[in-house]
Amino acid sequence: MNVQEYLKRGESSFNQEDFDRAIADFIEACRLDPNLEAAKKDLLAAYFNRGVATYQKGDIGQAIADLTEAIRLNPNDDQLYGARGMMYKEKGNHDEAIKDFTEVIRLAPDLTAYSSRSSGYYSKCKESRAAGDERNFFKYIDLAIKDNQAALQIIDNDIAWKKYEDPLRIQLKSMTEERELRKKVYEGIRNIGNLGL
Repeated sequence: MNVQEYLKRGESSFNQEDFDRAIADFIEACRLDPNLEAAKKDLLAAYFNRGVATYQKGDIGQAIADLTEAIRLNPNDDQLYGARGMMYKEKGNHDEAIKDFTEVIRLAPDLTAYSSRSSGYYSKCKESRAAGDERNFFKYIDLAIKDNQAALQIIDNDIAWKKYEDPLRIQLKSMTEERELRKKVYEGIRNIGNLGL
């Protein structure tokens, strides 16, 4: 088969949601003509759509792998990072989720990216608290608060996001109160230790 035949069959498979076949055909078209932009765009779409489909089937690991391939093909697409970040978040991999949301913020800052990264930092904060890691508790809660404030700044500048303001303000208040409470607890523990009790 030639490049055009692989592209045609790949597009047909893609339209039938046979993403595995579409990806194989688009990869072959790219192999035959590495400069073929149409095949690369189709391949990216196939990886993205297969990732979404496998995610919906519950295979988050394969979905993340497919989105990683899509990102490799287009490393400047904030939506790809956002989708993969949400999958990492659902999987409980907060470090990778934070990296992806940071990339979204670098490429196209928005409320969802700041709010999601704040959530990732807050999860790391809770892990640190449970482990008795005072330094990392404050590091992550401060980062979560900072991102929450950035999200609220976006709301202040764009009325379309107004409906998210109250939940974010409540979350910010809760994190700030928790930070102050933990500060008092850790100071109390240090004072007791200084008394030699």
